[in-house]
Amino acid sequence: MKHALLTSLLAMVPDGSAHAQALKVGEAAPSFELEAWTNLAPGEKEPTPELLKDRVVLLEFWGTWCAPCVRAMPRIQSLHDRLDGHGLEVLAISYEPVDVIAPFAKKNGYTFVLGSDPTKRVIEAFGVSSWPTSVVIGKDGKIAHVGGPYDVEPAIEKALGLETSPTTLLTAALDALASKDKKRIEADLGRIAQKEALELDLKAWAVASGGAADGGGSGKRSKNFDATAEFAKLAQSWGDKDPAKKQAALDLLAAEGPAEFDAVPWAKRAHGREVPITKSEFAALLKAQRYDEAIDALYLRAPPGDVVASATKDKALQEYCGKKAATARTEAKKGLMCQDFLFADRQAKDNEAFWAELSVSGARTSTDKKQLTGVLLGDGDATPSNVSFYVERHLARAFLMESLAAGKAPALNGIADKVTKERDQMRKTLERKYGDGS
Repeated sequence: MKHALLTSLLAMVPDGSAHAQALKVGEAAPSFELEAWTNLAPGEKEPTPELLKDRVVLLEFWGTWCAPCVRAMPRIQSLHDRLDGHGLEVLAISYEPVDVIAPFAKKNGYTFVLGSDPTKRVIEAFGVSSWPTSVVIGKDGKIAHVGGPYDVEPAIEKALGLETSPTTLLTAALDALASKDKKRIEADLGRIAQKEALELDLKAWAVASGGAADGGGSGKRSKNFDATAEFAKLAQSWGDKDPAKKQAALDLLAAEGPAEFDAVPWAKRAHGREVPITKSEFAALLKAQRYDEAIDALYLRAPPGDVVASATKDKALQEYCGKKAATARTEAKKGLMCQDFLFADRQAKDNEAFWAELSVSGARTSTDKKQLTGVLLGDGDATPSNVSFYVERHLARAFLMESLAAGKAPALNGIADKVTKERDQMRKTLERKYGDGS
């Protein structure tokens, strides 16, 4: 990435270095008991360290006044949805009163517990000096991680005792697909499909899996290499009776695979084909208010007619879609801005307006701080590897939400063409607005 462009980005977003400097990993966590909690489920007791001693706790320090905090809230909701059943407790703490944070949570459909700390007693005890700050407390009551919402997921999974190695998870998913065992597929492929990102060095993984770094001596090279498409071909041949097919696919990835590859786009599509959404599973998502996941299931998991019908009739889902359809379209546009400018090393014509519109919440760089490896948008990580899928997924959400908000059954068969058309039009609009920069 151009030095000037990267410098301007890092000046505008938090890098996590100032988060809660008073805390050290391994220290006993201070008490997080508060006078006021809200968004508790019916019958749920107010959280205390004693009640949660067998769970991993994510304390998310945030505020409605903090734009990066607000943009990160969908990420926090996603962590709550996916990892609650594994033993994660999410507590979002603000110094604002309950009558401010409770309506915010209701408006946006957030279901995790929120705490009010107007005296800043807990905030100061945890040494919070940057917003947002994410603190992970292990089951032993000790600090396991201090950072931000854009780097907290691996720390949570480690604290929960879940496998965190991307290479191990990816190989397990391929083995599960090859076995054709539905339970294994749901467990191992589904684990990746539910994640925000699973990044790894695909070239190194392919070599370690038996691929020849020189391409097997074939001399063949793709003109326009598509890592996700080529990995999908490998997945199809992973359990093939003819080992030559698997070897050829591995050799190609070993020769040309990118050092930074996100396996989640592939996993979501593969999981959707292998494990179609059922009516009971969809009903459970709606009951838990996991609406974004339900919308994604309509697009990615081959829903039968009764699922589509139930989505069309659900009033709460309709209301949510009416509020969020425009946001999904905005996220798609931000993804295109990353794809066509930020990740393409292009300077926008009106740089100040570009950054104001993109409005990232965080950035990740290489260890030498010279290469941008991803940014946190309002609804997840965008990276050079996954940004195309990020745009596609959010445009699909927008179309589905617009139909459901109007009480209409979405036309699933034509949605791919609508996504392509809208993306092309959006790209032209962005090019006219920002495309004459150096």
